[in-house]
Amino acid sequence: MALAQYADEVHADVVAVHSDRKGRLGSFFLGSVSRGLAISAHQSILISKGEIAERGSIKAIFATDHSGYANQALDKLIAMKP
Repeated sequence: MALAQYADEVHADVVAVHSDRKGRLGSFFLGSVSRGLAISAHQSILISKGEIAERGSIKAIFATDHSGYANQALDKLIAMKP
């Protein structure tokens, strides 16, 4: 997949994409970028869906299993100061 390859080339930490519901035929003919990235990317994937409200700050939940990887991801998120 070209996006996953590009993410490797630029040494991306996270790949963020937006997902819309397509239905069976739309998914069959157009595929799913989100699904393809989840399968092939070496980076963490952030998938958004639905309308994004433009009303200031956002609230997010960081789910963790308290593994070393999750702790590193949380440190990286904090360093990015979203």
